[in-house]
Formats: sequence, C-alpha cells, structure tokens
Amino acid sequence: MNDHELVNAFLCKKAGAFEALAKRWKQSIYNFAFRYVRDRQLAAEVCQTTLVRLYEKGHSIRDPEQFSAWLFQIVLNLCRDELKRLKRRRAKLVDMDDMSMNSLERLPLVDVDSNGHPESQMITNNYNDLLNRALSTLNEEQRAVIILKSYQGLKFREIAEILKISENTAKSRMYYGLSALKKTFDKWNISKERLGI
Repeated sequence: MNDHELVNAFLCKKAGAFEALAKRWKQSIYNFAFRYVRDRQLAAEVCQTTLVRLYEKGHSIRDPEQFSAWLFQIVLNLCRDELKRLKRRRAKLVDMDDMSMNSLERLPLVDVDSNGHPESQMITNNYNDLLNRALSTLNEEQRAVIILKSYQGLKFREIAEILKISENTAKSRMYYGLSALKKTFDKWNISKERLGI
C-alpha cells in the first residue's frame, strides 16, 4: 500500500491503518526531531507526542495529499516548544549553579546505516557529528528548511506550507543556510577529503 492509499485507509478509519501509518512515519518523525533539537530523549518525546496527535486529530485532514505537510507542521511546532522549554531549563540551571554549559550542549551522533565496516561507520559518525554541529549554528528558519528539504525530501511547496512562508522564501532560506554551512565548514578547515567522503 502506498502512502496515499494508507492515508486514505486511516481517514476511513480502517482497522490497522493507524498502526501501519505510525510504523511507516515514526523514523522520519524521529529523524527530523533529532536533527532539530539535537537530543535523543527530546526527539523520542516529540515523536511519541506527534503520533498521539496523529491518532487524536489526524481524521481532520481533508486532503491526503497534504498529509506530510500536516504531520511535519506538528513535528516542527513540538520541536520549537521543546527548544523553548530547554532554553528556560538551562537558564535556570545556570542561575542556580555556575556549572559549565559544555556538557549540556554536546551533540550526540546520528544513527545511520553503513555497510557494517568499522572504519566506514567511524567516518560516517564523524561526518554526521560535524554536520549536526554545523546545523546547530544556523538560525532556526534556515535549519528547518534544510532539514525538511535535505533529510525529509519535501518539495519547496510543502516546506512553504509547513512554515507558512512563500516558496521563494523557502528557497532563499535554503540557499543562505547552505552558504552558511559551507562557511562554517571552511572556518573549521573541514573538507570532503578530510572527512573521507
């Protein structure tokens, strides 16, 4: 069953459709959330909350073609809320104790598929770690567009709808975000050759 048929089955409240839809989208939701909030536990919480919202409110979707935009709008809003909460929590921690924020800001590695070779896995992990760090230097608007386009494979039209901006603005944010990433990698003296890719 393709995505369109599965969403239609869910909207028609067919038995097992929600479970199949959740299973199909769970990893994409988690990956987006992780790249956005850069914390495994927060990403898992966002993923779970998104699936609950899908179960509770998903039947309000009028057009199955809009499903991915509707879903990622929820994920994005939840990620933004979690980041706001996290910033408030961190500010309180700093006020209570002059502890170093370095331990709170360390970025975990992204789990990715590799061909199973330890050397290949190490290179992939190093690349993903550096990319996550570079993504965290972008402003929130650019980061959201890059994650939605590059990692989720959405079209600019869908991204514009999710972020409630024009397609041209989405393209502009992608361009400036990629330019900023390149400058960050140049500043860090990171090249494809050094990463081994």
